[in-house]
Amino acid sequence: MSRPAPAPAVQPTEVVVVVPGLLDTELTAGALGDVETRALERLLASAETSPAPLGGIARTLFSLFGVTPGAADALPVAAVARRGEADGDNAIEGWWLRADPVSLQPGSAGVRLVHPALVRLTREDADGFAAALAPVLAQAGLRLEMPHPQRWYIRAEHDQTLRTHALADVVGQDITGALPSGGDAGAWTALLTEMEMVLHACPINEARERTGRPPINSVWLWGGGRAPHRLTARWRQVRSNEPLARGLGALAGSVTGALPDDVAALTEPGAHLVVLEPLPPACAGEARCADAVAELNARWAAPLGDALRRRAIAAVVLIDPERGALRVDARRLGRTWWPLPAWRRRRAARAAP
Repeated sequence: MSRPAPAPAVQPTEVVVVVPGLLDTELTAGALGDVETRALERLLASAETSPAPLGGIARTLFSLFGVTPGAADALPVAAVARRGEADGDNAIEGWWLRADPVSLQPGSAGVRLVHPALVRLTREDADGFAAALAPVLAQAGLRLEMPHPQRWYIRAEHDQTLRTHALADVVGQDITGALPSGGDAGAWTALLTEMEMVLHACPINEARERTGRPPINSVWLWGGGRAPHRLTARWRQVRSNEPLARGLGALAGSVTGALPDDVAALTEPGAHLVVLEPLPPACAGEARCADAVAELNARWAAPLGDALRRRAIAAVVLIDPERGALRVDARRLGRTWWPLPAWRRRRAARAAP
């Protein structure tokens, strides 16, 4: 008599949460003030260091999907992110380049790129800028698409030889050494100059400056390339408001969507990837920093810690793309493994039951 086939092994539930800025040592107790962080501190204090892809959010995300290029500027961020912003299962073909609207401020130390969070670009303004730029781009055989007011994409008919720098890498810095290079850089530099002239003359900028908002006087070109046809990854689902993460998930065949309202959506067997917005950097005295940490504590750390205690989740991995990764499971929850900075040790001790 034949033996029955063994039942398939149940895959343990693991939740990987990418949080840019999570392990920023410049987030001091003074900067956070009295914000509630006990659940987050308990997770951090109970975690062990874990291997993780590093080198910025784009490189980290691609690495989590099995893509390990030699240089971050070789990643087709624009094409994959555009796929993540598409409705339904629409394929995004062609060569794409991010052309995000920016405000440049000249100074004694060069030309500085203003932080995108300060740009505050509305859909109405973005549509107006798009209409003004359309003739210049059409003459060059290019198409501009704006699925989000501050995320602009250019589609080219043919592949381009262009090396660029990610927008996040040049914020607040002199851009002189970060301009596009490569075989086709001359044509793109000329196009960029034309676009800047159009933006400079656009009446929308006059209205913006009257209301205290920085002018949109350039675009930042980066992340060019074609999306891969298919990726292989272990993720049962990918949940994020970040279009790059959703695009990678769609290409890998994962269940992909916006951030869930409840971590119960992440308790099915298998590996789940969650990508959150970056925590504000070194922001002593800024309410938005404390608010972001408080939301991380209440919306994610507390329910994930509870799910670990109930064994609804086997492990949680927290990844900061610039600084490292921490792993905690139910057996270690409440034990202090990670060498915390002094202020985190104090908070961890206060958080202990």
